Amino acid sequence: MKIAVACSDLVMAGGLIRFERVGQCIAAWGHELAFVCFSGKPEYRFPTQLRAISIDEAILETIQRHASRPVSAKLAHPKATPEPAKTCNAC
Repeated sequence: MKIAVACSDLVMAGGLIRFERVGQCIAAWGHELAFVCFSGKPEYRFPTQLRAISIDEAILETIQRHASRPVSAKLAHPKATPEPAKTCNAC
């Protein structure tokens, strides 16, 4: 799963740094977290290991991802059973 964290820019703030730790934790489960900067081309104002992309790049990735794979029957079914929650000891 890909998770987008919307922000104006990559400024050093408690909220964004918190997402940095979450992104590192969920990467162990095969998920990806990226900062989506609405100010245009992202400027890194704090060291991050996560991707920072513009809103245009996020839209393009979403379109490409959904065009290349069909919706699974499980996701299309309105009563699909959610997966059990996972725990992370690193967070």
